[in-house]
Amino acid sequence: MEDQLITFPTAKLAKEKGFDLDSQYCYNSDGEVEGAFDLTGQEYFTDEEILNAAHNGEVTYLCPTQSLLSRWLREEKGVHLRIQAVLKPHLLYQVDRVYLNSPQHNVGANITFPRHEWSGEYTTYEEAVEKGLLHSLTPLK
Repeated sequence: MEDQLITFPTAKLAKEKGFDLDSQYCYNSDGEVEGAFDLTGQEYFTDEEILNAAHNGEVTYLCPTQSLLSRWLREEKGVHLRIQAVLKPHLLYQVDRVYLNSPQHNVGANITFPRHEWSGEYTTYEEAVEKGLLHSLTPLK
C-alpha cells in the first residue's frame, strides 16, 4: 500500500464538505498539484492560505493524502471506510463498507450507505480507497 494524494474531484468535494487540515500539496483551478514548499517556502499549506488565495481570485483546493482525508472523515464526520481484499482468481479490492457512526446522528447509529453507489472491484487498494472516499464525502452536509 502506498499513501497517495487524493484526486482532483475528491479534493473539490472535500473542500465543499469543509476539509481544513494543513496539507503539503494543493490543486490549482486547472487540477495541477502544487507543493507548499515550492510556492510558500513552508512545509504545509494551511486552510488560511487557501482561503487567502481565493480572495485573490485564485481557486485552490487542499490536496491531502488518502489516509489524512480518511482520518478527518472518521474524526470529524464519524464516517468510516472499510476496504476488503477479494481473490477472484487474482487479488482485487472492494469498498466493503462505508458507514456513519457519529454523535451528530444519534450516538451509536450505524448507517450504511447504499452499496450500489460505491461497489465495484479495483485492481489496487488505493483505487478502492479513492472511490470509497469520494462516495463517503458525497452525502455529507
